[in-house]
Amino acid sequence: MKFERSLTRYGHGSGYTSVCYEMGTDTIISSGGDGDIHIWKGVEDDDPMTGCAGEFISCLAFYDDHIFVGTELNIVQILTNRDFDRDGTQFRFTAPATAMRVTDKYVAAGSEDTTIKVTIREGAEEVELTGHSGPILALDVSPEGFLASSSGDGSLKIWKIADQSVVKTIEGFPLVKTVSLAEGFVTPSFYPKFGKYLAYPKDKEIIVLESTNWTLKHTLKNDKISGKFSVCAFSPCGKFICAGSTTGEISVWEFNTLQSLRGPTKGDESDMITSIDWCSSSGDQIVFADKAGQIACITLKDEEGKRLADVAEDRENFLEMEAFGESDSESEDSEEEDNENCISLKRIKKATMRPLDDVEAEEVKSDIVERKPEINLSQLQKAFQPGATPDHLEHRYMAWNSVGIVKAHKTDVENSIEVEFHDVTVHHAIHMNNFLGHSLAGVSERVLALSGCSPCKVVGIALGAGSREWSVSLPNCEEALALTASNNLVAVATDERLLRIFTTLGTQREVISIPGKPVTLASHGNHLMVVYHTTSTALDADQHLSAILINALGLQLRSRDVRLSISPKSRLTWLGFTDAGSPASFDSAGMLRIFSKSANLWYPVCDLKEHTKGASDTFYIVEVSEEKQLVRTILCRGLSYPLTSPRPVVMEIPLQMPLCEIEAEKSTWEDALVRQAAFAVENREKLMRETAIKLFALACRNEMEARASDLIEMIGCPQLVPLAAKYANKLGRIHLAEKLGQMLPQIQELEREREKENRSSSPDIGETQDILSLPQPLVVRTPDPSVVVAPKPMLKSSVKRNPFRKANMSSPLTPSADPLSHLTEKIVGFTPKPNIQSPQSDTAPKTFMAWFTENHDELATEMPEEHTPAQLTSFAMKRYKGLIQGVPAAKRRLEDEDKTTAKKVC
Repeated sequence: MKFERSLTRYGHGSGYTSVCYEMGTDTIISSGGDGDIHIWKGVEDDDPMTGCAGEFISCLAFYDDHIFVGTELNIVQILTNRDFDRDGTQFRFTAPATAMRVTDKYVAAGSEDTTIKVTIREGAEEVELTGHSGPILALDVSPEGFLASSSGDGSLKIWKIADQSVVKTIEGFPLVKTVSLAEGFVTPSFYPKFGKYLAYPKDKEIIVLESTNWTLKHTLKNDKISGKFSVCAFSPCGKFICAGSTTGEISVWEFNTLQSLRGPTKGDESDMITSIDWCSSSGDQIVFADKAGQIACITLKDEEGKRLADVAEDRENFLEMEAFGESDSESEDSEEEDNENCISLKRIKKATMRPLDDVEAEEVKSDIVERKPEINLSQLQKAFQPGATPDHLEHRYMAWNSVGIVKAHKTDVENSIEVEFHDVTVHHAIHMNNFLGHSLAGVSERVLALSGCSPCKVVGIALGAGSREWSVSLPNCEEALALTASNNLVAVATDERLLRIFTTLGTQREVISIPGKPVTLASHGNHLMVVYHTTSTALDADQHLSAILINALGLQLRSRDVRLSISPKSRLTWLGFTDAGSPASFDSAGMLRIFSKSANLWYPVCDLKEHTKGASDTFYIVEVSEEKQLVRTILCRGLSYPLTSPRPVVMEIPLQMPLCEIEAEKSTWEDALVRQAAFAVENREKLMRETAIKLFALACRNEMEARASDLIEMIGCPQLVPLAAKYANKLGRIHLAEKLGQMLPQIQELEREREKENRSSSPDIGETQDILSLPQPLVVRTPDPSVVVAPKPMLKSSVKRNPFRKANMSSPLTPSADPLSHLTEKIVGFTPKPNIQSPQSDTAPKTFMAWFTENHDELATEMPEEHTPAQLTSFAMKRYKGLIQGVPAAKRRLEDEDKTTAKKVC
């Protein structure tokens, strides 16, 4: 037996496409992501009956002269056949319905919100099945009251509808967060009549289970198939089973003999098979649809090329035997076994051969040579426009960023483009007719750029120059794949792997070759970022992407190659720049990353999946603020993009790195310190000092002095050391305060060396080394000599104090009650003289730290040539104690009187 495959024809737009037969006829009904329903008299029908059910249709079924469709309104709508009139609502979900099955007894549908709803026709009772943690990909219902459902959580569950219980769970399938990104639907199919078998695809096999005990019955394979099987379905008679793969290949088996039928498995232009159905009237025709919106048919024939429906004389007898649960082969076997005079090969095998026990089975398995793991090839991510919604929608966003919103309206009534600016005082709204069919848009404060596939033009409207319009035609019918616009540049990436750069007024600047297939573009000021594929195929569903960072300086360009970081088995969904000019990316796994130009590293700054409740919820990025450390985004419930009506609400989510134990107070401050050090945060220096002091105080309270001193040494800020020593002294951590005092000269020395290197390096060289880099991370410079931060004393025992002094007598050595008061405290210092002065004044004695800071250079000259900072500190302490003895005579008499009084009291 063999089968023939018809030519594929375009039916709907790219995306998930559903197809089924009208019951009792060979009429085909199809629906797709464009929201249309087509009724075909056959695949060759050039004028199908068409109706529109919504912006998109996520699933389709037919029963009793009614069409059941899942729409963007998160409902299962019932339509009348051929008239497409609404005839009620079957189910309501919180996300679009993604799978549906209608039988004589049950109506079942699953949604991206992980729930399944079933209605029993006789009692009109609705049953809800909950237990999956991912979107429902496919389902089927057996006549015996069982339901099989596959989900994006990597499992296939078998339910008993009567008591809503799970009979069996099968794991090991790919994880999928949204149906639109699924690389396979694991479509289950029950055997017709009594549902005694269940078939489902797994990798390159079709697994068949017995429904009595859910054990393995058969495994179907086809060596000619290169991809993984995605969908499968039994024929109405149960004699055949058909399956489609992720690469658009079709395979048909004869179920009784488990033999694969011969035929062309793959067509000329095929994509992943999304839906498949058998014709119930003839039983020898199959219709299927792929992800590209194409539809085709398969016809089963005998060896002479005749259709099975024309030559099958015993088809009715076969159906009757299947109704009783018996096949031809099974009946022949039973007759042979009942006849004692018949020589049966199976009877001899049963009598002479015994089954292997567990030990022997393990020995046999060990002798089998294991195959090498196969490399799974996936399709490359197609080029996309950041901030744009699918172009098949009637009302869609072409761009949405911090400047404005560009919307496109394409209906039977109008075809226009509408531009809204957030700041209406700078630019007024624009509304224009889309005569050229623009599908790409980029907007900035100075220019609105538009482009499309046909005709191949780039059109710019200079907003700051009296709305002057310019246009450039791309040569050789190049197709624009991605477009971006900034205040200084307009760039377009074409299918010829060229990057064409223009000024905002239309002057052609450069033409650059892109090393790979372009994916998307982003721009900010004079900076451009183009992302491209580095490989020709995606291995194990991982997209290998790279980027080129370009800076335009006059007529010269400077560039840097960057490897783009995305989550495993995810796709890049957004690319842009922060308000501080750092590149940022967002993938389908919900991870937002910012690229640090100074460190040349990608930082994961926010996992937006942590802020979602449903498995099918996604985020639509509008803007990333590096200065305020937040991301402005739109939550899309059950969708991967926002709808134009009603107007979505923009929410602000603070950035937070995925550190370990992020709920702990320590991790919270560590996250803040890392982000403040790596990015251009507003009031960066002040926030870093406050965060460092809080981390230092937390370590001191937890009695971790080594961690506290290591933190101060890692930050390396000279102004932070006295403050930390003051806080340690206040808590009674004398040894920690002494250690910080010995650390200060080393940190100051490193700071001086850093400043000398910065002064010795030429400004021109510094600019050419990294023209793309942001301002360097926080480097606290030495303050002006006229203004000195007054550090508080570190050691309580460094100065002699009178224990009998009254409490109301304030001492200049008493530490401040507020450990952060130093942030704004500044006093005028003393001018150093050639000779080392006494650390005293007419008003109050100077502390050791203030005296040591002023006389550091003079003390270093008195020491030998080779000395360590610790030796210098010890020498200075001895000199300070010697000079302390030179206090005024009046003060000495007061101290002597206090001592005499103390002796008398004793």
